[in-house]
Amino acid sequence: MKMHKDKKGISELVSYVLLISLAIVMAGVIFAYLKFYAEKPLPKEGCPEVSVVIENYACSNKTLDLTLRNQGRFDIDGYIIKINNGTAMYSLSYKNSNYIVSSIGPGMTLRKEFDYSKYSGIKEVEIEAFRGKDDYGNPLLCENSIIQQEMNGC
Repeated sequence: MKMHKDKKGISELVSYVLLISLAIVMAGVIFAYLKFYAEKPLPKEGCPEVSVVIENYACSNKTLDLTLRNQGRFDIDGYIIKINNGTAMYSLSYKNSNYIVSSIGPGMTLRKEFDYSKYSGIKEVEIEAFRGKDDYGNPLLCENSIIQQEMNGC
């Protein structure tokens, strides 16, 4: 009596082993690829759609009177002002701080006066908004909100 071997059963078993092995290998590749992104997430954008403009300015008696408008869609917590007198760039301070902390909502304006008597004059003003604070308590400056404007008569 001869025994017949069922070769069809063995080929099905091999195909299942290959499918499971392929699924495990694919899961490993996907895990290794996504692990890179999980360890280093994309940087958080602190200043989406921030836009500050100088609505009006006036200079008299070594005092700069600025009116700023927030044309962005989000509140800003304040700004930093730098002046250029033709030879160097200086930060204007307000109440002994280089950061002017004044919340300005969307569409709102803010008017402040700055004393620039220590400097020979103002040729250009640069304003950069900030929104929030980092882990050390320093304001998070919005690089995409920097505006520069030439000043006439200052």
